[in-house]
Amino acid sequence: MGETNLMVVLGFIAIFAVIFSLLTITGIIPLSLMAGVGTTDIATGELVNAEIADLRASGASIGSESNIYVIIKNSGTGVADFIVEFEVVKDNRVYFGKIEKVRNIQRGKQITLTEGWLPSQAGTYNITVKVKNENAIAVYDAKTIKLEIK
Repeated sequence: MGETNLMVVLGFIAIFAVIFSLLTITGIIPLSLMAGVGTTDIATGELVNAEIADLRASGASIGSESNIYVIIKNSGTGVADFIVEFEVVKDNRVYFGKIEKVRNIQRGKQITLTEGWLPSQAGTYNITVKVKNENAIAVYDAKTIKLEIK
């Protein structure tokens, strides 16, 4: 009887995991809900995690460069590598995108990254930055700000 109950519980857990994965992949459950969870480095056993300590943008006119400033903090327990994705979107169109790899960030340390882009149209742009693990699978943190270009 005990083995049957265990099998039923394990079956429910497996079904839940599949459903949750499908809801995440399809975007019904946004990855940002999972941000901040962290992962464990299999080789070292260290917790790998990062957070966006600050996200700002400058420049607000067509034809002049706008800069995106982001401060990333290693909030894990060891040295880590991260992937940082920048995306600038207006009216569901991507106007700028960039992926940067940052390496060997010490525990508790911060780095500042700056990316420049040239706005070509007036309007409100959404600037999103995501910090992911080095395989670009787990999202540790994601933030979006708005920038009005005139």
